Amino acid sequence: MSPIAPCVGQLAVLIESGGEPIEATRPHSLSLVPVSNSESAVLIVGSDPSNVEQLMRYLQEGGWGRFLTATNHEDAIELVQRHRPDVWLYDLTSERSTATNLLKWRLADSRARLTPVIVVTPSSDPSEKIQAIEQGATDFLSRPVDPCELVFRIHNALGCTSAFAAQKGAAKRSIGDSGVY
Repeated sequence: MSPIAPCVGQLAVLIESGGEPIEATRPHSLSLVPVSNSESAVLIVGSDPSNVEQLMRYLQEGGWGRFLTATNHEDAIELVQRHRPDVWLYDLTSERSTATNLLKWRLADSRARLTPVIVVTPSSDPSEKIQAIEQGATDFLSRPVDPCELVFRIHNALGCTSAFAAQKGAAKRSIGDSGVY
């Protein structure tokens, strides 16, 4: 059995229940993962191909199917501008300056600013986590990455982004309907 199959079943139960935690009473399979996972594009930035492949494999098992990969911040920025991925995974085994450059660019770009960025690093040092979040990361995972945790964190990041977009759209409609401009 895949290392991610049990958590995918848990994720499916949460989705079926509208996000309310409920106890799983029946086995679940990968087929219960929502279609939105397969429609969401994930950008994975990392200089180590084996780490990038591992993250992709975990996410594929979790239901994601659209990936963009880059080995440096210049390529990542080009991919973001061209394809607008829904979430970024940044593997910090690459140079720290590359991460800093990409995170600074993201905060300065009005269209990329709200895209969740999850940093993956071999360090569990709290100061490194704080530094990544101060630089604009949305979330942080330490290696070795637990496949279930990765799936849940990406799902949560996408859920927060979707909820914010829905609220923003509702607010625009409300303001437009009231005649206030």
